[in-house]
Formats: sequence, structure tokens, C-alpha cells
Amino acid sequence: MAVPAPMSDQVTVLLQMFDEACRERLNWVGDQPCPQPGGWPGWAGVACVEDGSAVAAINLRDLRLTGTLPPLSNLSSLVTLALSGNSLNGSLPAAFPQTLANLDLSSNLFTGAFPAALAAAPNVFSIDLSHNALAGTLPDRWSAPRLHSFSVGDNSLRGTIPAELLALGRLSSVYLFSNYLHGDLPPVPGLMDQISAFVVYGNELTGGVSRGYGESRSLRRLMLDTNKFSGVLPPFGNTESGVGQLAYVTLDKNDWTCPLPSNVNDTAWIDKSDTTCTGADLPLWLWLAAGFGLFVLAALLLCLLRQRRRRRRGANRRGENAAPLFTGPAVGKSPAGPSITRQSSQLTAASRPHTPCGSVVVDGYAPPDDPTVNLFSGSTSRLFFHESTFSDINEQQPDGSRTPKNTTISKYHG
Repeated sequence: MAVPAPMSDQVTVLLQMFDEACRERLNWVGDQPCPQPGGWPGWAGVACVEDGSAVAAINLRDLRLTGTLPPLSNLSSLVTLALSGNSLNGSLPAAFPQTLANLDLSSNLFTGAFPAALAAAPNVFSIDLSHNALAGTLPDRWSAPRLHSFSVGDNSLRGTIPAELLALGRLSSVYLFSNYLHGDLPPVPGLMDQISAFVVYGNELTGGVSRGYGESRSLRRLMLDTNKFSGVLPPFGNTESGVGQLAYVTLDKNDWTCPLPSNVNDTAWIDKSDTTCTGADLPLWLWLAAGFGLFVLAALLLCLLRQRRRRRRGANRRGENAAPLFTGPAVGKSPAGPSITRQSSQLTAASRPHTPCGSVVVDGYAPPDDPTVNLFSGSTSRLFFHESTFSDINEQQPDGSRTPKNTTISKYHG
């Protein structure tokens, strides 16, 4: 054991803990905090080692004390520091005595980071820093071999749950509730045989829950509600294999996948309020039937698409084989010469001969059958023209050739 610091140095640390008004209320006077032979009772809330040479414990709970914690290195024999339920503020000390076993600073106003030194404290048995305003993350590396109880609930901690914390061999209770922790739960070592309470409600944890949490031989309190967990829940309390001592479980306000374990609904120690799941517990044959139905529907749609394509192709072929309606040159300019011009007809209404319906009068002459001017292919019935003179109209010659000729068309309806 380390040699204790002089009593005067220890007294200096104690006096720095609290404001002057608090010290007066505690009746901390004189320079001897430890009881002495002859009737001196020592300071309130302070306990010392047997020979009175060093402070061993400070226990001042729920006294509305104010102040800050100074460095505690001179309290080299300190075993217990219990100051919960006060109004202490500021950051926590960066270092703690190696002898410290019990630390309870809960329900104060402490801010700042979690002291990394506590993750490697060789003799610490319990740590309770809950109900403060601590921020930052928990250390990733843990080597506190005697740690039994750990509580940092109701702070503002972020980051993930350290796997090495849960792997500590003597850890029995873990309280991480009401923080901003995220990520998946660490894998459970074995059947998590040593942990009896695992309370992580009110965080932002995701992923699923492994079977080890439900089949632990020692776990009695499991509170997972108000997170972002998903997936299928494992069975809880596997009584058939003789394991499972769970006494209280909360699962609500998550995104579980159906089906829920059967004992969620028929076990009294599981809080069933707002415990719901998404998805459906459908039998295999129904999934197969749904898949076959989708296959048939896809095949029918494919057949309809192919039939539609065939119809389009057939329509395109018929359109290509059909003769054009007008075999003459395009309106505007002919392939070989001047543009089409419009001029008034030289025929008067009285001189226009009567022609059969659908006939075309060319230069005052229109054969009743088989007109020599082939203006259109196909039927020429129901044609409507204005009196105009067209150039470059292909006129069929006796030898079968066609030559352009200015032609006046007088018939304008059929």
C-alpha cells in the first residue's frame, strides 16, 4: 500500500471540495478530519483508517452541497467517495486514487468527459455517474478486473457500447440508459453468465439481439425499449434447457420483425406495452403460391407485349406496300424545274363541259373512261380542285413515257 500523504495535504483536498458555506454547515473546523483519542469525533461524513493517519471514505449524500472536485491524488488511501444527490459541478478529476473501490457521484451537475482512468482502475468495484451531464464517449479499452457494477445512465454520452466493457469477468450490472449511444450491441461472450442487469433503454441502438441475451444463465433484468433495434427477437428464458433467469424485460418502441417469441405474449415478466412487430408470419406454401402467381402474371404481360409488336410490324408492312396517293411531284418545286404557279382558268363557267362525277378535265377535254393524264394512283372519285394551272404534271404518252406539261384543271369536285 502506498504511503499516505501528510494529513495537511489531505485536509487541503477536503476543504477544496465544497464552498465555504457548505463547510460551515458540515462543521468542518480545525485541521484534523479523523477521530482522535480523547473524544474528538472528526469531521462529518469522513472516515479514516484505523490509526487515523489517512482519509479512507467520504460519505455525504443528499445534502445539497455545492462545489467542484479537486485532484484527489493526495487522498492516496481513499476507498469510498459517495457524494450523490448534491449540486456539485465542473469536470471530474482526470485521476483517482489506486485504492478507490466505490465511486458514487450520481445526481449531480458534473459535465465533461468520462475519466479514462476509471477504465483501468485496479481496485474499483462500483462506478455510478448516472444523472449528470457527461458528454463524449466511453473508453474502448477496459481493464478493470474487479468492476462489478457500472452505471452512466441519463447523461449525454455518444458512441458505441465498448465490447471490452461487457467482457469484464466480474461485471454484474450495466446501466447505460438515456444517452445517445448508437450502433449494434456487442456480441455476448458465451452465455453472458456473469451479468444480471443490462439496461440500455432510451438510446439509438440498432441491429438485432443475439440469442445470448435471451438465454443468459444469470441475466434477470433486460431493458431494450425505446431504441432502433430490428430483426427477429430470440427466445427469452429457455426453460427447456434449464437456462434463463429473466425476471423483467422491456422491448417496446423498436422495429422488431414478426414473429415475436411465444413467451412475449404469455409470460408475465415481459412488459408487453407497445411491443409490436412488422412483417407477417406466413407459411411456406403461401410464399410459393405468391411467387408462382407473379411468374404467371409476368408471362402473360410478356405475351401481350409480343402480340402488340407483331401487330405494329404488320401495320408497317401494309403501309409500305400501299401505293402513294399522289404520284406527281411535291407541291412547291418539281424535281426538274420551276415551282408550281397558280393562275386563273381560261375557261368560263359556260364553256366548262359537263363531266362524269370523278372525271378530270384537262385542257377542256376529259375522256369518260381511262383518262390519259394520270394524276393519282388508285381511285379518283370524290376529288376537289380549284381551277389552277400546274406545271410539271406527268402526262402519259402513247409510247408509255411521261413528260411534264402545263395543264389546266377545270374540274374541281367529284
